[in-house]
Amino acid sequence: MHSVIFWFRNDLRLQDQAALQQAVAHAERHGQRLLLVYVHDSAQDDNTAWGFRRMGPHRRRFLAETLQDLSASLQALGQNLVLFQGQAHEVLSTLAQQVNASAIYAEEIAAPEEQAEVQDLKEALKQALKEAPKQALTQPMTVHTVWQSSLLAPDALPFAVTDMPQIFTTFRQRIEAAGLQPLPPLAAPRTLPPAPDVMPLPK
Repeated sequence: MHSVIFWFRNDLRLQDQAALQQAVAHAERHGQRLLLVYVHDSAQDDNTAWGFRRMGPHRRRFLAETLQDLSASLQALGQNLVLFQGQAHEVLSTLAQQVNASAIYAEEIAAPEEQAEVQDLKEALKQALKEAPKQALTQPMTVHTVWQSSLLAPDALPFAVTDMPQIFTTFRQRIEAAGLQPLPPLAAPRTLPPAPDVMPLPK
C-alpha cells in the first residue's frame, strides 16, 4: 500500500496547518497511509562562522517541548510523530522507499536554506528512482510545499509578489481597495489516516 509523508518543518502545530490538511486529503482520496515525521538537521548543532551555536539553549528547550506537545496531540488522534536526525533530503528519500510513498507534503518556507532543502529532496528522489527502479519506489514521487506563513495568500493579492509596495500605507490601501480579508484559521483535523503497517524506526 502506498503512503503519504508529511514533513513537519517550522510550523509544529495541528491547527491552521494547510499543508497537513492537503496531505490528509491526498491520503484519504487515494486510500493511502500517512507517515508524520520531523527531521532534526545536525547542522543546527554546529557553530556559526562567528563562533556561537546556531540554536541556543532556550530555543532548544522550546523546540523539545513543542515536539512533545505535538506528539501528544497526534497520539490523541491515533497517530505518531516519528523523529529523525540527519539531512532532510537523505532521510526523506530513504523513508519514501521504505513506506512506498506517493507524495511528500510540507510547509513552504521562503528562506534560502529551506528552499535548498526542498530542491535537494527532489533531486534525491529522482536519483533513488533511477537507482532502484525494481524496488519499492517504482513511480515518480511528487513533493508539495504549501505556503501558510501570511494572513493573505500570495495568489490572492491584487499585485504580483515581486511588485509588493515598499510602503505599508500603499500596501494597506491596495488591499482595502480590493476588499481582501484574512482567511479564518483552519481547525485542527479531527481524524487522521492510519500510519503505515511497517513503521520506520526513529534515528
